[in-house]
Amino acid sequence: MKDQIEELGRSILDMVDGLGMITLFSGRFFYWMVRRPFRFHLLTEQLYFIGNKSILEQLQFDENDYISMVKDQRELIQRLQEKLDNVEEENRQLHVRLSNQNKN
Repeated sequence: MKDQIEELGRSILDMVDGLGMITLFSGRFFYWMVRRPFRFHLLTEQLYFIGNKSILEQLQFDENDYISMVKDQRELIQRLQEKLDNVEEENRQLHVRLSNQNKN
């Protein structure tokens, strides 16, 4: 019976110790978070990096997946570049028309 009580006491002390460590960590985190100079951008960059890394580790792409993704991205970039070229040409033509109308 005494051993069970001691084990229960140790478990409770370990939990309190862990809670204390988390509380100290959180306190330090928020202290440095609001201290000058403000570096919120670093926090967001680190959270973004951690999130992306964990997603990539879970997805476990093989070489064919990477090749397919690069191919799809290349095709998307080409389509967007063509759209941009068309819009720039249309803009150029409108600018020429507007210049001609202003001359008349």
